[in-house]
Amino acid sequence: MAALFVFMSELILFLPEAQMNHRKVFLTVIFVAALQIVQAQSIGLGAKGGLSLTSLTTESPLGSSSPGLWPRYHLGMFADFRFTKFSIQPEILYSRQGSKDADATGKPRVNLEYVSMPVLFKWHIPGRLNLQAGPQFSVLARAALEVESSGAVASSDLKDNLHQFDWAMCAGIGWEAPFGLLVDARYNLPITNISKGSDTVHNHVIQLSAAYRIFKFGK
Repeated sequence: MAALFVFMSELILFLPEAQMNHRKVFLTVIFVAALQIVQAQSIGLGAKGGLSLTSLTTESPLGSSSPGLWPRYHLGMFADFRFTKFSIQPEILYSRQGSKDADATGKPRVNLEYVSMPVLFKWHIPGRLNLQAGPQFSVLARAALEVESSGAVASSDLKDNLHQFDWAMCAGIGWEAPFGLLVDARYNLPITNISKGSDTVHNHVIQLSAAYRIFKFGK
């Protein structure tokens, strides 16, 4: 897991100057997390996945628009470093996002695929519940505009129109069973504008996840 923090740190160092403030914040989070991890009482490793309800909000001089939530999915791996009533949970997720307008002709949809790396700080409260919050750094892997016509789907690449990196702040609540099952609900609050054009476009994502801790070391 130390390799994960090294990889995340090196990747963030190559971000453009425009992302400098976000880069400093995320590197600080990684540094603080790494200092705490060496004192962890237990370490867990596992897999997770679940439903993502996603939407893109667009703001322009002519007004704003926000299509309804589009059911998508996410999956990946996580580690959790547990202390007494506090834990740190870094993740690597493949996340499908975007938006869909089912009422418009051709049912146009913006299909986005990200590799996301959240670092969650979790506070454990009675009832096996936890409150969680932390930053998320995402790298755009694919972006396409898809339109249906005569039973076929025409796709055009959008990647050159969007910024490669996206930042968000995650917040949510979770529950943990004694046998290693974890469930949580999380909202990813967008920070950066992902569009290179004149409009402002933000990713909005609600994640409902189930995870299972496959390995646990320590108490």
